[in-house]
Amino acid sequence: MKKIASILMAVLVVFSMFAITASAADAVPTLSAVANVNSAKVGDTVKVTVSTSKNSKIGCAQLSLEYNKDYFQVTNKTATDAFSMAEWSDVAGKVTFLGITTSTIADGATALFTVEFKVLKTGGTIKLVADELYVGEDVDVTSKVASKTVTIACAHANKEDKVTKEATCTAAGVKTTTCKDCGTALGTAAIAAKGHKFADAVVTKAPTCTEAGVKTGTCTACGEKTTEAIAATGHKFANAVVTKEPTCTEKGEKTGKCTACNAETKEAIPTVDHKYGEWKEVTPATETKDGVKERTCEVCNTVDKGVISKKPAADKPNDGASDIPNTSASMTFAFAAAGLALATGAVVRRKRK
Repeated sequence: MKKIASILMAVLVVFSMFAITASAADAVPTLSAVANVNSAKVGDTVKVTVSTSKNSKIGCAQLSLEYNKDYFQVTNKTATDAFSMAEWSDVAGKVTFLGITTSTIADGATALFTVEFKVLKTGGTIKLVADELYVGEDVDVTSKVASKTVTIACAHANKEDKVTKEATCTAAGVKTTTCKDCGTALGTAAIAAKGHKFADAVVTKAPTCTEAGVKTGTCTACGEKTTEAIAATGHKFANAVVTKEPTCTEKGEKTGKCTACNAETKEAIPTVDHKYGEWKEVTPATETKDGVKERTCEVCNTVDKGVISKKPAADKPNDGASDIPNTSASMTFAFAAAGLALATGAVVRRKRK
């Protein structure tokens, strides 16, 4: 307070030139602090600009930006023409600006100063505080000015996956994605179950000729047991002998013993083919109807019947002439035949005489 008062005394002449009256103190100035980005990662630069509202009538002020030095480092600070006789300090997480206004501050919303911060750790906040603020010639409105807080969220640029639940042989696990800068959990993903890994399976029940066996394995990861069927071996018959010969009509039989369990087995022998004799015609074929033929098995007398195909019709000459009989030719042939007969009869009669 005393420092600001001394400044006011030193610039009283200059201040009076601005023609700012005490009546202007009826309105409390509005201050704002705005960052150029909403989120950042470690190493980024963030600029915070402090401004005042239109026609704020600020006479002089001491304004500070408070920050956690573990999160931010001041790299630059610049005052605008709206403040004169600016003085800076940056001690233990607090950068302070001290100055008086110029006539341009009444023209509109005016930027007072900008501070650049290097991000050392993400997720920090920067708070604007009015340490002392006067309007008009010497009206203290410090207690009426609300502070402003700027939060620079983490950009989550550096991500890391960690297994938060191990997968087992039968259950899925969980993988969590975390921001390396601020530790925020960004999401999870399932890890597929591993499945059993069975090794060194042993036969716990041997198979027989007719019954399946059992093979048991142990999971090398969780110790769970698994069983697997072993197919029955089936009989192994040897030295089988024919106990019934097959015929044309009946199957035969072959009997043997299993070399593993001595079980007796009987195996069918397929029937043999018939031994047929020669084909014999039963009904002759005609030009209009098939004929029938038969043959008989010489062993069992089974009759096998067959078909004799119809005879083809006799071929007729076809010289292109009409199918109507030639009357002259027929008569000539008839007379010739009659003459031959008469001549023959005469010869016979002569011999008898």
